[in-house]
Amino acid sequence: MNINSQQQQGSGLPVIDSSVIDELKGVGGTDELLQRVLNLFAVHVPKSMATVRRLSESGEIGELADAVHALKSMCSNIGARRAAALCNEIETLARTGKQFDPVSKASELAHEVDEALRAAESLKTH
Repeated sequence: MNINSQQQQGSGLPVIDSSVIDELKGVGGTDELLQRVLNLFAVHVPKSMATVRRLSESGEIGELADAVHALKSMCSNIGARRAAALCNEIETLARTGKQFDPVSKASELAHEVDEALRAAESLKTH
């Protein structure tokens, strides 16, 4: 699977950046770290996304900014560039007080996170 070729039209960003995957594989000479990071991503990201959805619906914009910041870090750890970029956009909107539809943005983010989860799952050795 060529993870860099799975790009959203217009974004130019990969679902998962293969250079990050290569770096994780290279640490320690095996892909043990990569597998550990992918497993952590699969466990923690759905919970984090549920928090983002809840906060987007509640109108707690400050807490939403904190939640997408944490999710952005998780996404960045595996090179989930599109999801991380959208987290960054939502965080910036929330922290600067600009008007936006948090529910719509959370829905858009959920789609990107689902794509990243599927791509990460395909990289896991079973």
